[in-house]
Amino acid sequence: MRAADRRGFTLIELIAGLSIAGLALLGGILLLDQIGDESIRIATARVHTMRAANGARMLRRLILDALPSADTTQGLEGTARAASFRTLCDTPGGWMAPCRVRLLLDQRGDSSLISADRAAGSPLRLLTIEGAAEFRFVDPYQDTLWMTRWSSSLGLPSAMAVVATRDTIVFPLGVMHE
Repeated sequence: MRAADRRGFTLIELIAGLSIAGLALLGGILLLDQIGDESIRIATARVHTMRAANGARMLRRLILDALPSADTTQGLEGTARAASFRTLCDTPGGWMAPCRVRLLLDQRGDSSLISADRAAGSPLRLLTIEGAAEFRFVDPYQDTLWMTRWSSSLGLPSAMAVVATRDTIVFPLGVMHE
């Protein structure tokens, strides 16, 4: 028989073809696995970003909606680590209702966490700030005087600030009701 009459593949050609196909399949599987891992990473980053943005927005709104009170037991009480006051909170029905909220500042190693403790529900994590932080309050009659303690008998301060190692965030109080 002559070599020109042969039809089909040799064993070496068949093994080479299967090896190339196997490598292509392995590359495809690795690519799909990488895409899946990346989508999980993106979804996790999205959740963390949304949580941080919504927490900062809620903190700002709680402070902006602070309600003044003629009753000294219902006014704003504040220290460098906590502030308690009446404000407007979301209800399950979708509207806003007066409620009492307590903002707590918790030192956690190299950062500080601000959380809101409401009468109903568990505390909400609102904002994480780099470094040590504390609350300060602005006397409405002396705009340059920042106090670390505030008594409800003084009424509402003009503003409340979170003073941190690298940054200061100032929130005007009760702006929505003046």
